[in-house]
Amino acid sequence: MFIYTVQQGDSLYRIGSKYSVPVEQIRLANGLNQVNIVPGQALLIPSYTYIVQPGDSFYTIAQMAYVSVESLRRANPSINPARLQVGMRVRIPNISNYNVTSLGYYSIRTPEADQRLITDFSPYITYIALFEYHFSNEGGLSTLNDLTGIKSAWSHRVKPLMTITNLTKSGFSSQLISQMLNNSTARNTLINRILQEVSTKGYDSVNIDFEMILEKDRDLFTGFLRELRDRLKLAGHLLTIAVPPKTSDNIPWLKGYDYGGIGSVVDLMFIMAYDWHHSASEPGPVAPINEVRRTIQFAIDRVPRKKILLGLPLYGYDWTLPYNPKTIAPGISNQNAVRLAMKHQAEIHYSKEYESPYFYYVDGQGNRHVVGFEDARSISKKMQLIREFQIGGVGAWQLSLGFPEGPWLLTKFFHIKKLESIGGNKIISSLLLFSGNCVKEVRRFSFFYFRVLSYKTNLKGVSMMDNLATKTNKEEIQSKLMIQVFDEQGSYPFRSLDFSNKIVFEMFDYTLRTPLEKADAFSQLLKVPFECNLWILPVTEETLAYQQAIPELKSAALLDMLSSIKDTIQRDRTFIITTLQQIKSIAKFCKDLGFTLKNLEQRELENIRVSY
Repeated sequence: MFIYTVQQGDSLYRIGSKYSVPVEQIRLANGLNQVNIVPGQALLIPSYTYIVQPGDSFYTIAQMAYVSVESLRRANPSINPARLQVGMRVRIPNISNYNVTSLGYYSIRTPEADQRLITDFSPYITYIALFEYHFSNEGGLSTLNDLTGIKSAWSHRVKPLMTITNLTKSGFSSQLISQMLNNSTARNTLINRILQEVSTKGYDSVNIDFEMILEKDRDLFTGFLRELRDRLKLAGHLLTIAVPPKTSDNIPWLKGYDYGGIGSVVDLMFIMAYDWHHSASEPGPVAPINEVRRTIQFAIDRVPRKKILLGLPLYGYDWTLPYNPKTIAPGISNQNAVRLAMKHQAEIHYSKEYESPYFYYVDGQGNRHVVGFEDARSISKKMQLIREFQIGGVGAWQLSLGFPEGPWLLTKFFHIKKLESIGGNKIISSLLLFSGNCVKEVRRFSFFYFRVLSYKTNLKGVSMMDNLATKTNKEEIQSKLMIQVFDEQGSYPFRSLDFSNKIVFEMFDYTLRTPLEKADAFSQLLKVPFECNLWILPVTEETLAYQQAIPELKSAALLDMLSSIKDTIQRDRTFIITTLQQIKSIAKFCKDLGFTLKNLEQRELENIRVSY
């Protein structure tokens, strides 16, 4: 894809015709509800084929596509750059080979809105920081209606973060933080409450957003983070943090943040690389590229690169002119800024020095305004910095503001890390071989365990195992694990499951244990200390599709064996069903036994059909 800057006299129809891209696709990619585009407006063109226009060169095409000239050459070996002709088709290279962590902040709204937004953004984020919890100077913690958000995140392979902030009705409070940090009892109380909430609600980890830390509290703050990190680590959670952008240790209002100390403690550091100009300042670029670059350079000298996430603003500001220091400029989302320019037919200017767009307009009362914001061009420049400095990833404040070009740009520049497994084992294959199985009935571990343990079950319809008194080798196991085997041909068991407070993981065993060792591991699984369900579904799958689904083969022999199977594979799929509150506990329990859990989305589960 590439970015086109609207010229005088352009229309969406004319631009679409130029590049053979339907107008509707351009509108969708840029979130346009109107067609009255303005000069200077950046339009993301969702095509990886560029059609040469008069005056083009490989250099100008590379600039529009935000790739290097060399990569453009490699992607088009048959084209001589010195002999470009109008109408030629140039392939835009795919550069999404840089793996990053992506973190998006989101302010909790309503359960319906939460679920909808998380579903929409889930392919593009690793973590979602749910905003926000407040604390008191004595360490108390507020409540938040976040269960739907947490569940939706897990269901879509996104890790939910509990975000704690010092935001009050009057703004971020330095005094509140200072009072808490200087009171050891309050610090300990807050840490205990955070751990309790994370465990009770089912959060993956924690995000700290404490702003305006005083210089005198610098070391206390780092110490608090270390205490919290140690407690979280014991429980299997990570600690992440949001920090303001620093370019020097000599900036008075940022001396409370010890980048080196903080970076040695936390697992991820989200740098809020914005608000160099803000609602109470004079007009100017919100995130000028020169300052963002200096911030990254300062950070990587003190913090491991892979811990650093570059935070991007999905907003700007609308200042009234002439500037009056007594006034507060309202914020405006990037998307609404473009709509405002279109409404007033205001030309959008772009500062190459700061890589930042802005425009002027006159309101209905005759007041002149200037709006500074971010667009696809300025965001692309910052994403290039992430690749240039090889830092850990990208983040945004905040998702509900909307930025239609965002997902396109994320998938252009990066490969987003996603939650694939819980339990510490890489998902290698969903195929396990057991001696005595027919090659056309390569089965998973579940029924094999039952055979070894001499379990008895009636496979007509849905059957229950005796989950309260299972006997194996004359040893009685009092189990809280309820086992259900589904064998009704053509049924869809998950369509009857109430997902309101449930999370479903598919269960794998990729160890090299002997059959008897596998049986022993399963008997240990029966000793799970909390109630959960284990469902077993026999399914038949096409051999070719099944083979392609295996990301990494254990041996060439396995591939040969698969190739010898003519049509289908019969296997058993096994699922653990637990509550949000027990996610971490079940993950640790299964990890200790050598099992791996993979999170699946609700719609994927509902399409699983029993067949044999």
